[in-house]
Amino acid sequence: SRALSSARRDSRRADVDPPPPRPRISPSSRRRMRRRLRRRIRGFLAETFWPILPAPASPPLPPGQSGERVSTRALARKKLRLLRSSGAVAYVCALVTLTIFSGFLLNLARNFVAAAYFAAGAAGAEPFPPGAFEYRAIRSLALRLLGGVYLVSFCASLRQNRGLLGDHGLAPARDFLEEAKERGRRNVEMEDNWYNDLYGGEKNSTMTWSTPAKGMEEWPAPIRWLEENRADLFPDLSGIDAWRAWSHEVRYKRLPVKIREFLSNTDRRGRFIPTLLWLVRPSPLPSTNSTGDGEPSHSLLRLDVALDFTSFMGVVLSLPLILTGTSNVPTSAALYILHLSLSSVGEPFYSYGWESLLSEIGAICTLALVPLKNTVASASRPVPITAVFAMRWLAFRIMLGAGLIKLRSHDRGWRNGEAMSSFYETMPVPGPLSKFFHRMPRRWHVLETYINHVVELLLPWLLILPGVPRSWRIRSAATQVAFQGILILSGNFAFLNWLTIVPILFALDDSAAFATAPRSIWRNAQISTSLAHYLQREAAMGRPALTQALVNALGTLLSHARDIFFVGAVALLSVPVVKNLMSKKQQMNTTFGPLKLVNTYGAFGTVERERVELIVESAKNVTGPWREHEFKVKPGNIHRPPRWITPYHHRIDWQMWIASVTGPVERSPWMYTLLLRLLRSSSEDLDVVGLLDVDQGDPWWEEREVAEKAAAAGEGDGDPGGPRYIRVEKYRYAYKYGVMEGRDMSEEKRGNLETKPYWTRERVGKYYPLQGVATVESLKEEVERTGGRI
Repeated sequence: SRALSSARRDSRRADVDPPPPRPRISPSSRRRMRRRLRRRIRGFLAETFWPILPAPASPPLPPGQSGERVSTRALARKKLRLLRSSGAVAYVCALVTLTIFSGFLLNLARNFVAAAYFAAGAAGAEPFPPGAFEYRAIRSLALRLLGGVYLVSFCASLRQNRGLLGDHGLAPARDFLEEAKERGRRNVEMEDNWYNDLYGGEKNSTMTWSTPAKGMEEWPAPIRWLEENRADLFPDLSGIDAWRAWSHEVRYKRLPVKIREFLSNTDRRGRFIPTLLWLVRPSPLPSTNSTGDGEPSHSLLRLDVALDFTSFMGVVLSLPLILTGTSNVPTSAALYILHLSLSSVGEPFYSYGWESLLSEIGAICTLALVPLKNTVASASRPVPITAVFAMRWLAFRIMLGAGLIKLRSHDRGWRNGEAMSSFYETMPVPGPLSKFFHRMPRRWHVLETYINHVVELLLPWLLILPGVPRSWRIRSAATQVAFQGILILSGNFAFLNWLTIVPILFALDDSAAFATAPRSIWRNAQISTSLAHYLQREAAMGRPALTQALVNALGTLLSHARDIFFVGAVALLSVPVVKNLMSKKQQMNTTFGPLKLVNTYGAFGTVERERVELIVESAKNVTGPWREHEFKVKPGNIHRPPRWITPYHHRIDWQMWIASVTGPVERSPWMYTLLLRLLRSSSEDLDVVGLLDVDQGDPWWEEREVAEKAAAAGEGDGDPGGPRYIRVEKYRYAYKYGVMEGRDMSEEKRGNLETKPYWTRERVGKYYPLQGVATVESLKEEVERTGGRI
């Protein structure tokens, strides 16, 4: 018993006694721990930011294979041995100094990003698979998709430009350019008058800004005070005065008047119009646009031929992107310039948000994504990290702008969850599945509305915020791609959703892209990359060591200079875009410059609760019968189901939907020209009639043919066979649901399904004219009043 009690006391004493002190760590052990921690940090940064670090990239490995990782220190030793063996250290010192100076800001930004990633969880970082943070395959996929969008866009322009922008189109580009020229002439005249009034009418080289100006008392008070006290505030003004005097001398005296007028040719917003159509010689003929025999003259066809040639060249240059998945700066710049030339003069038919988006993506590809020269080894080069973050920044602005415009609009449906209940029925061009999506239960539509807010307002932050785990970013990008895919299936939104996927792809990487791809794709990618590396090494071995070192240093210098210029330009041009996103009066689909480099986006801020369609009707007599003019994809005939045409874009159908939403016909002046062309239907109007449906675009074509044959045979009574009156009526459309849809049907009922109405409609009023009907004479007066071409 005594032994047992003493054992119990010892155990209690052991429980309450403090733990023994820790053994002291020697200084050498501490140094080893620090070195081990530094090695882990360097390894983490090398694995995570391998495309950022200045190290040669290795070919991607398929999933399941393990490759030997080369440390950054070993690569640095290898580079240093190469320089020492070639004896080029002294020659490269100047280039290295310039490279370090030019890349200081970019490297500083990279270090901040790396530090943020490391602070977010470097200790427990997951092992990254091969191909992580590599974007070669993503670049190839994005360029193929971009080439497909370019091809579809230029094909649509090739088929529709004559009817939309031609000399006999709805909004002739020639009139647009002539107005810009007249506006430039007036601007130069106003500048000359201002110069003469300000400086007494003398333009001599001795005039400086320190000379007392005429009429200075009329200047604003801050500018007048600065001008009067310039000598006291800045004593040494000789250089500034000389530069300003020289600039005014060059601008107002030495430059020819035609160059000054060309630089002053602006649109209605005061911005220069960058287009290749300025090279087309103007037509000396009047606005009748025809010769005595009724045929268009050769000089009038110059602009139409230029429009067709621009679109055709775009089609030709977009094919290599689809076939090879690679591009270079000249090809990308040519596609950007060709598309910008059309979109700059195509108002209102080229004023959609996806046109600006296509221009911005083309500018990013030209300035940062594609190499200057397209060689065999260019496909294996790492994608510049600046292009990756620029694409992510673009994807962030697209999605966040679309989400914010919905919350800031006056449509309560986006707040109470009722917006999606009518979205699929009132969208511009419905698709075959739009009726199915619209038939979903009300609770499903409410859930859709809130899911839309999550995808557009919350998930985009995971694309650009530093410190976000790679798995989160990939899941966010995959959700965004799936969201765009659902929109593609639900309706016809032209190439908007297809083009939005391009910048979202750069939130993924090669490992995520090939996670579900067949092993043959991995093998082909590895073989092509290894071959490119081999050819690059063979080309380098044929050069002297000094030449190779100078070429590498010069390439690094140019790369840093290009990155700094691109980052600075994007940051500077993003200032008004960020202000617009933060503003309560946010503008949707707005460009802040003529080149459309950085823009703001947004779509469907408001959703209509009812679908109102504009139906064009014509007749020979006022009392009827009235025949409808059918468009290609716009709802008209209630028995015709919608078609799936995305990514193709019928611009006139979209503009008819916009005209029905925006209000009176005065906001769509091109409507007068459209009605005049349809009512007249002469040889000059065939391009506009071709924009409509092939069969029912002109419901009077049979009568016209009979009248033409009778006139040719000398038996006609002078009647052209076409209509004399035309009008535009407003109808309310809704989906027609029957008990047969989605049920078991017999073959006889299935055969008669096409005769069942797809829509129900009800007349709600008149659109134009509000009273009576329109004739050729009244439409000519309206076209002349709005400045159109008869």
